Amino acid sequence: MTTDPFDRAVARTVAENDDRRRQRRQRARLRRGAGQKKAFQIHAVVFVAVQALLFAIWLASSITDGFDHPWFIYPLLGWGIGLAAHYIAVRNCWRHQPKTGSDARVSYSGQ
Repeated sequence: MTTDPFDRAVARTVAENDDRRRQRRQRARLRRGAGQKKAFQIHAVVFVAVQALLFAIWLASSITDGFDHPWFIYPLLGWGIGLAAHYIAVRNCWRHQPKTGSDARVSYSGQ
């Protein structure tokens, strides 16, 4: 450790800047994770709503014309694969968010 006041001030400034940079990266990671989680939730809600609508259309047309091939399964499976891929991509962001320690004090709002 040096006794020169200038060297101590420089070391303290460098440490503070490193800490600020780390906190800024942490806040950005939390915002990105929250945004991706919200996007996945919207995707899942729209998926369920559209699939329910397609099933209702198939059911209504099948009741009047006789039960036919369940064609609503094809968009269900195709879109379901996309939804599963979206979940897998977003899940990694959820896993890497800190939950304990000093990093847990950095909230989404940056306070």
